[in-house]
Amino acid sequence: MLGSGQLTAVSMTPTAFIEAAGDAGLDAVSLFVQAPGPQSHFRLTTAQNLSAVRKALSDTGVTLKNIECFMLTPKTDISQFRPAIETGSALGATHLTTILYDDDEQRVRDHLEQLGMIAAEHGLGVAIEFMAFTPRWNRLHAASALIDSLADPRFRLVVDCLHLVRSGGSAADVAALPAGRVATVQLCDSLDTSAHADYLEEAGVRRLGPGQGSCALSELMAAVEPGCYLELEVPDPSAENAAAHLAALTQQTRAWLQQTAGRG
Repeated sequence: MLGSGQLTAVSMTPTAFIEAAGDAGLDAVSLFVQAPGPQSHFRLTTAQNLSAVRKALSDTGVTLKNIECFMLTPKTDISQFRPAIETGSALGATHLTTILYDDDEQRVRDHLEQLGMIAAEHGLGVAIEFMAFTPRWNRLHAASALIDSLADPRFRLVVDCLHLVRSGGSAADVAALPAGRVATVQLCDSLDTSAHADYLEEAGVRRLGPGQGSCALSELMAAVEPGCYLELEVPDPSAENAAAHLAALTQQTRAWLQQTAGRG
């Protein structure tokens, strides 16, 4: 299954994004239901536009896989996430993504347990997305070890290609994970394959499509379990037509997947 995260076409409304995804031939999408911060410019799916988004999903046949973005910080009140989780559940989401902007292990564990309980009440799993520029659990092995310590099968990982490379991870590291550990692989590429934490701008606005850079994506695809959800995460704010960007990216990615991994 190939889908796209909303960040790929962040200028579009949720309904327009879903319609564009359907026109592009994508199977699924992820939607923002929770703003990652007070200055966020993301267009959210909320109770106010729930009916329109539900209709767009129904009309296009596109599936909602993931909802985001649930940031865990020292000041997070997990109960405030409940309305957003309810919205995602009402639209058929299968899991939510959380990002850990906190370095206190006990507080993070408490927050994750609370988040997991609310998610489970609504039939959702929780996927932790690691990023090299977060304060802790910013590597694949560290995030996976945290999940091991929780001993709860509801928790899995999001493996974003850019975050994997920038954190020094590899396809071999992904292949060594326990079966079923990865909920989503987010596909993108870069000409820079070095490991460093100074890439926030690149992550938000300067990614390349799969196969257009130098990352070892073919090896990663060989390491990913069959049936794992693959998602495009390739924002291009310079694109004059976000729908055309999404369509071209989808076509290029399906051809690349078929050529490299037989998954197109």
